Amino acid sequence: MKTLFFLLLTSAALFAAAADEKIKLPARENFHLILLAGQSNMAGRGVISPSDRIPHPRVLMQNRQGKWVPAVEPVHYDKDFAGVGPGRSFAIRLAASDPAITVGLIPAACGGSPIASWQPGAYHEQTQSHPYDDAVRRTRRAMKDGTLKAILFHQGEADCYGSAPNQYRERLFTLIRSLRQELGAPACPFIIGQLSRFPQETWSEGKKSVDAAHRAAAAELPAVGFVSSEQLTSNPDRIHFDAPSQREFGRRYYGTYRRLTAPPSPVFATFTPILAMRDGNPAGLSRAQFVKINREKDQLRFAGNGSRLALKLPPDLKTFTVVMDVTLPKLPEKEGALFARPGCHNVLAVTPSGQLAFTIFAADRKTFCTARSETELLPNLPYRIAGTVRELPGGETSLTVHINGTEAGRVTLREPAFPYDGALSFGSAAPDGNAAMPLEYRLKNLWIFDRVLDGPETMQL
Repeated sequence: MKTLFFLLLTSAALFAAAADEKIKLPARENFHLILLAGQSNMAGRGVISPSDRIPHPRVLMQNRQGKWVPAVEPVHYDKDFAGVGPGRSFAIRLAASDPAITVGLIPAACGGSPIASWQPGAYHEQTQSHPYDDAVRRTRRAMKDGTLKAILFHQGEADCYGSAPNQYRERLFTLIRSLRQELGAPACPFIIGQLSRFPQETWSEGKKSVDAAHRAAAAELPAVGFVSSEQLTSNPDRIHFDAPSQREFGRRYYGTYRRLTAPPSPVFATFTPILAMRDGNPAGLSRAQFVKINREKDQLRFAGNGSRLALKLPPDLKTFTVVMDVTLPKLPEKEGALFARPGCHNVLAVTPSGQLAFTIFAADRKTFCTARSETELLPNLPYRIAGTVRELPGGETSLTVHINGTEAGRVTLREPAFPYDGALSFGSAAPDGNAAMPLEYRLKNLWIFDRVLDGPETMQL
């Protein structure tokens, strides 16, 4: 308890010191603004920890007075008990993607607000505010300093009852068009977070209807994205996402943002894969060897021990990218390999906690480096995972991992790498698939390139 109290005091002191410093803003085009709109799960009700109070040097937030201050939790002030929301973890990911930018969060979510209050002139009694008008006013003020890059939206819990679900779709579509028009940003990404799907929760028909409207907006309107809330967990109230889930939600919002803003030209216009498989059809995998693998609809299912797919690659391939669309039915009890080269030269594995671990061994077979992801994979959710191996001058080799288009880990081996033959094994790190990091997972799509692809490029495949 003393340690926690000390950390809270230290983080509070750091925040106070940072807040006292005059904020120096970057050029307008390098100040990326993110509007946070919706109700309490966007405002955030997660319990705040000391790390949530440590400022990021390039992540700011607009305070009650409209001033820019370091972004620490709580970002929102809609009610007295605001806590951790998804906005800050989104902003930290966005800032990490480009060292030239600073991110500015515009808090505008209002706990308990129905979508009817998200229209011009509407008043919300709980927060004694005008949610729509306040969001527009705050954003216009912020746009004097920066450029609006996205609107993050989480709302709908208040509209799951009575006749409200019947009107929700029309009101949502109107809100998206209206906000974009008012802010002069017709193509601004509008990203909708899914309503809570907590374990053992049964959805009402109203909640299903609101969810359908969210999905329809993403499918039918330009530059609108939908973010899954699968496997996220709640506070004891069974209403609000807990703090770890809110941080994960922010990372998922960022993954959707990257997909919406990726360059439009398809990567296949420039790069051709060495090998490719779509929808579980192995026809494009030349000289492939399958061992105890089942095809289920449009996916291949690796069952663990003895289950393996082996591919022949050019023996001199030292720089390449493997992109996979995978789903884990469960997390492994021990580290399991998504793919590996013979001799464990490169192994991309999933840990029991759901992290990705990309390991490279040196020629001495003892020295190694591992890139570990901060993001943890969750069971029964689809992920696009990319592992890149790049040969560098001087005998060095670098490994990079991307999850849903976002760099998740990087490491460089300074010694000469372990030699290998032209092969790549999926589902294990051993030729027969037995007792060498076997992993149960489903593989939908697979591409292998003889060059490096970055995160946005992998999402265009």
